[in-house]
Amino acid sequence: MSSPAPQLADPEAARRAAAAILRERRFHNPKVPRPLHGVLHDLGDVIGAVGRAVTRAVDSIGSGFPGGTVAVWILLGLALLAAIGFVARRYSRRELLRDSRRGAAARRGGGPERAADLEREAARAEADGQFEEAVRLRFRAGLARLAEDGAIRTARSTPNAQLARTLHSPDFDELARRFDEIAYGASPAGPGDVDDARRRWGELVSGRARS
Repeated sequence: MSSPAPQLADPEAARRAAAAILRERRFHNPKVPRPLHGVLHDLGDVIGAVGRAVTRAVDSIGSGFPGGTVAVWILLGLALLAAIGFVARRYSRRELLRDSRRGAAARRGGGPERAADLEREAARAEADGQFEEAVRLRFRAGLARLAEDGAIRTARSTPNAQLARTLHSPDFDELARRFDEIAYGASPAGPGDVDDARRRWGELVSGRARS
């Protein structure tokens, strides 16, 4: 007795079965969220455009520059290093100033602020070009000086309006007005503000000492 002949598989059914298997999750990479993809892509386009613009400018300048484009790139590199060094020095001086203030506060141990310490910090801030901070420190130093001389009872805990009524000083009124503008009104300060604060505080303190 002969065995039955094997039946051939339907090719179309086999293709459908293979396609169904390949659609299973195990054959596809999972979709990972990329929330910054668009931002990074746009940033890359901007950086690329800037880089191409700089390259074209360097090529244009280098065509008539002694040493050609290589010399221009070297000069640009030196300028970049100088800028980085300048920013690093400014940041380092700023950190040293903050450390100095923290150290002074720790030495005071929560006691009253000393005018001499604050004046030194104000001078360092001024030398570093931090004029807003210098004005703030000059104001605190002036109040501390008045408190040390006995002209006012306390410095930091007394509102400026109350101090103005106590001192009856046009210089203090102007100092307090400008201090509030800089400290609370985000008004920029310049070297002239620091000079004016130094002069007015000197006249105010010396005048109170003579009276």
